[in-house]
Amino acid sequence: MPYLKWFSLDCSINSVKNDGSNSNDNEKEAFIPFDFNKDRDIINDFLKGDITSYVQRFTTTDAFNQPPSEIVQFRQETRCVTALYEAFFNKLKTDRCSGVIVRCVEKITNNHIPVFGGSAEVQVLFDFNQYFQSTDKEKKRLALEALHTGVEQAAKEFGWDLKPFFVAYEGVKSRNYRFAYVYHKPKYSPNRKHVAEVVCTHDVSSFKIDIVIIDKSGNQINKKHIITEDPIEFLYERHLGNLRWISNDEVEFTNQLGTEKWNLKLS
Repeated sequence: MPYLKWFSLDCSINSVKNDGSNSNDNEKEAFIPFDFNKDRDIINDFLKGDITSYVQRFTTTDAFNQPPSEIVQFRQETRCVTALYEAFFNKLKTDRCSGVIVRCVEKITNNHIPVFGGSAEVQVLFDFNQYFQSTDKEKKRLALEALHTGVEQAAKEFGWDLKPFFVAYEGVKSRNYRFAYVYHKPKYSPNRKHVAEVVCTHDVSSFKIDIVIIDKSGNQINKKHIITEDPIEFLYERHLGNLRWISNDEVEFTNQLGTEKWNLKLS
């Protein structure tokens, strides 16, 4: 039996014509223009585990460098909320679902909750005008409410225990919607006097990575900002590699491929 452990917010947004009417023909979709003949080598490298050329192609494509569509923007901005919700959620054994996709819509078109490939999908009403005009914190609040409304509907539909969902919901609010966490385990210096850790801050419009050194009492000795990336997993995860002490007073952090290094000393 699978365990329910991941959640996603997605959306369907219809563009508005000049006369104010909605048109399904104008529904906006995200699109990254890859040419599978031209980019065959890039795709082959990606399948072999080397994402460098794939990331370079992805981030330099004209479509991606243009202001993102509302759908792409919504997915990116709400991921910090769903990730924090997942962090507080205790895995729940289910009959056939490992995840729930909550699709935010302007009009409910399907009250049924289908399950495909281990994912349940539920529609919830959402005010996109309010969302896109809101502050970052308000966007997080609106995203959490939509997410929790959707997963609660799914839980009632499939007879799941509601407690883990409310624990996650209250957990996100208890953090004031801020998702900052330590990547992997902190590392002690060889003489055991200091601890180094990589701190990640996942926000609406950015993902920030910092190295921090603290003493045994928890006092911060030094800190270095590594990089600020777009809040897209496959873009920021490439920067998250290995942390190690190279002496009693210096720590080194490398990215996944070992192509970039950052060092931080006690002072």
